Formats: sequence, structure tokens, C-alpha cells
Amino acid sequence: MNSNLPVGRLADRLHSMPRERAWFAILLSVTALALADAHFPRIGLAPFYIPIVCAACWALGSRAGYLVAVVAAVLAVVPHLAELPRLSPALLGARMAVRAVTYVFLAAIVLSFRRSFDREHHLAARDRMTDALNKETFRERVIHRLDLGSGPIDMSVAI
Repeated sequence: MNSNLPVGRLADRLHSMPRERAWFAILLSVTALALADAHFPRIGLAPFYIPIVCAACWALGSRAGYLVAVVAAVLAVVPHLAELPRLSPALLGARMAVRAVTYVFLAAIVLSFRRSFDREHHLAARDRMTDALNKETFRERVIHRLDLGSGPIDMSVAI
């Protein structure tokens, strides 16, 4: 991806982020947003779960992405539980279902983009006929390996 574009830099950053750090950032974001949504339920902060779901899908994969999507849907409805005497349980259930379907659908779209990104990233680094690394990718990996200072280079590992 073109890392000169903001989307490319964000994708590269999310791609290279360790899973533990990504989980921490997502849990922290969800917690902060849930607390803000609980304190200010009239504002309607549910749309702010969308970037969190997208980041979870991109950085953590499908299972974690779908889990975050469902948790976000539940947390988006929780502030409205105080209105339960005024709202019918069916309406509250409908809100929950709409949020869950929306966030899960969004997760499926982002995961589809991620699979396409990974496939194109793989194809861009390889020769189509031999499936060997292309010159630029080979050079980057050798330079990275030399920068690590780990001693002699085992070319079977670098490839």
C-alpha cells in the first residue's frame, strides 16, 4: 500500500502493531466510549464504535473482530436500558438487533478488505511466475535482517 497516503500509513501501523498492544488499545477505546455513552446517553455515541470495530477487524482478525462488533452492539444499547419502562422490550430488542447486524456486517466488509489487502500485498512482493521474492522485497528483507545484527544470514529464513 502507498504509505504516503494517510490510509496507507494507518494500514501499515495496524498491520505491524503487536496483538497485545492492539487488544489493549481496543479495550481501552471501548471502555472509554462505553463510559462516555453511559454518562451522556442522549448524545448517541454509538456511531463512534464503528472505527473501533474496523480497527479490531483489521488488526486482530475475524474472530476478534466479530467479538468486538457484538460487544459494541450490546454496549451501544446498554445506556437505553434506563428507558426500559418507556420503551417496550420489543423495541429495545429491535435496537439491539439492528446494531448487532450493522456492526457484524461492517466487520464482514472490513475483513473482506483485509483479505484482499493481504492477497495483494503477497502478490506485490513476489514474482508471479516463480513465486520467488521480487528484487525490491528481497532487498528490503536483507537490509532488515542485516540491521538486526543477528549474525550470518540464512537465506532460506529471509525468503
